[in-house]
Parts: sequence; C-alpha cells; structure tokens
Amino acid sequence: MSERPKYQLNALYILNFLFLHDVASMATFSDAKNDFYADLLGEIDYINYQREHNGVKAEIYKHFILCGIEILIYEIQKPVKIKLEVENIFAELIAKIESLGFFKSNFISDLDELYKHYQIDSLERELLYKLVSQFLYFDCGCSALEFFCKLLKFKIFDSGKSKIDSIKDEDEDEDEDEDEDEDEDEDEDENEGNFFIRAILFFEFEILKGKFFKTKYSWLNQNFDIEESIFKVDIENEKMLKKYFKKYNFCMDFNKLLLKDVTDCIGFISCWFLFEEWAKDENITLYRPEEMLGLHLKKASSELVFQHLSNRGLTLMPRAIYNRFLKFESFYNLIRILFEERSKVGCRLDVPDFDDSLFEAGEISNSFNDALENCYRELNRKI
Repeated sequence: MSERPKYQLNALYILNFLFLHDVASMATFSDAKNDFYADLLGEIDYINYQREHNGVKAEIYKHFILCGIEILIYEIQKPVKIKLEVENIFAELIAKIESLGFFKSNFISDLDELYKHYQIDSLERELLYKLVSQFLYFDCGCSALEFFCKLLKFKIFDSGKSKIDSIKDEDEDEDEDEDEDEDEDEDEDENEGNFFIRAILFFEFEILKGKFFKTKYSWLNQNFDIEESIFKVDIENEKMLKKYFKKYNFCMDFNKLLLKDVTDCIGFISCWFLFEEWAKDENITLYRPEEMLGLHLKKASSELVFQHLSNRGLTLMPRAIYNRFLKFESFYNLIRILFEERSKVGCRLDVPDFDDSLFEAGEISNSFNDALENCYRELNRKI
C-alpha cells in the first residue's frame, strides 16, 4: 500500500463503502421499490412541510426518519437476546436528533404515523433491507460520485495525471440569463452539499449499528461520539473536512478496495452509470466503434456516460468506460446476488451484513468467496 495521508486513506475507504452500496442498490432496484420509495418520499416531504423544515434541515430530518424506520424493523424482527442493543441504537439516534434541535416527541410521533400508514411489519423484506442505503440511491443517485467530486474539489484526493476539469454539478447554458445561472448554481451547490451530507450520514448510521453488533464481523467497528459527527463540520472548510476524515481508524485490507486512486474512481463510477443504463434496458447499444461515430445513429450509452461525466469535470473516453463494464460484469452480478440473498434474510443485526461479506470473510460459502476473490484479482489488473 502506498504511503498517503490518513485523512485521504480513510476517505478512500468510505468512498469504496458508498460505491458498493450504490452498485447493490442499483442492481437490485425494482418497480415495487420505486413505487414504495416514491410514496414514502412524498410522506416525508409532507412531514417536513408541516414541521417547517427547509433546505439541509429537511434533508437531515429525512435521513433520521429513514434511520428510525430501519430501527423499527429491527425492533420487529429482533430476537430477545439483542433487545437491549436495539434499544441502545435507538437511544443514541434520539440523542443525535435532540442535539440538532429536533424534538424527540415530534420525531417519535412522525415515526408512529408512518409505521401505521405503511403497516411496516407486513411489507416485503426486500423493500426494507438496508432502507437508508437503498433510499439514498433512489433519492440521490450515485452517492459515490457526489462524495468523490467533493473530495476532489477540496483536494482531499490528488488527481495526479488523471484528466480533471473544474468540478461542477450540471450543464451550464451560456445563452441563459446570468441571474438565472446564478440561481441555478446556488441550487446545484445546495444539492451537492445535501447529497454529500446524506452520504456521510448513511455511513455514520452504519457505524452506529456497528458499535453494538459488528464487533465480530466488520471493519466498521469505531468509537464514535456525537460531537465528532459531520454535523459539527463546515463542509466548505478543507481543514475541517480533513480533520473529520482523519479521526477514523479502519481495520481493512487495502487490497479489497476497488477504488484505490483517482483513475480507479473515475473508471468504476463511469462503469456504474453504464450499468445503470444497461439495467434499464439490456438491449441498448453500449459502445460504438470510432468508425461509426460519424454516422447519424443514436448515441451509445457509453457516449452518454462520457458526456455526463464531462459535465462534472471528469474525463474517460467511451471505449475505456466500455472496457471497465466488461471487467466489472462478474463482480456486479456477485454483488447483486449477495444483496438479494441478504434481503431475503431480512433486517437482522445479529448476523453478518451485506458489506461484512465483501470486506470480511463473514459467513459465505467457499465457492462464493473464491468467485469474489477471482473478481478482485481481475478488477485490480490494470487495463
């Protein structure tokens, strides 16, 4: 493993964690999930409207409501032997909420209303498994991209020889009125900040669960204090962000990381977007050879991904994106299978989780583990 600052290495671990959950959520998404999450989002937005929560405050409350629902699911399925641990997780969540100025009584009331409205205990397990993670994908898309761009913006990651333009959020229309451009830029900056915070909040929630249940299986076992949360950090302050990332102490095999440097980050995140297009329609054209680019044909998906990344200041040519796709397909399918299998078990805190099986040996079959190791070796082989 190359020498690099602790804050950078820890940020890289978190980015890998987010990316694998982005892949799993996207690969296993369904019409049923889309319908349920859209309806749930509407209900949470209405709750925020009633509570007069706006902007980032509304995003934070949304996150905590989703965490509360996920804990309620653990409450439903918990074995008696872990009752105290589940109650402790909920108590720490409440402490976080109150430290941010939200009222405990309002939060519990809102949770109760949602629980009754959706009859949570009767819903399919696949809808509820890792709800916070799956909803993050539904609401924000590729959280790894938002996280990655933020780290590049503040030079927490060194771009090296990779082609990086100024990091931005969306297309800018030069013909639009300058005032409208300024308003759009402000909205984009707010969205970028919200997605970045939501991504880290999801990670902190996983740490909270790991505090009580992952001591045996997971690298996420951390001593974490409310005062060290991302809430206490000015996310526009480079020094504060570096200090935040530096505080973690991960025990993890660096070789298990897919995204080891900026080149890997751009490559695999590009690949994610191409797989998202393919997941929607397996008959789409993924790549067109250069000799066909001059023809008046519909753009291939790799070209659309190239354009999307260019709009964010990142460059990877369509051919390179497609090559990543071919290498990643086996790993993508393993992640999908593993996530689906864990979903069938349901929301259980006393058994290894999806990410435990990827980052640790966990309790998976030897054949699956061998296939996983083969995928890691192939993906780590430079193109």
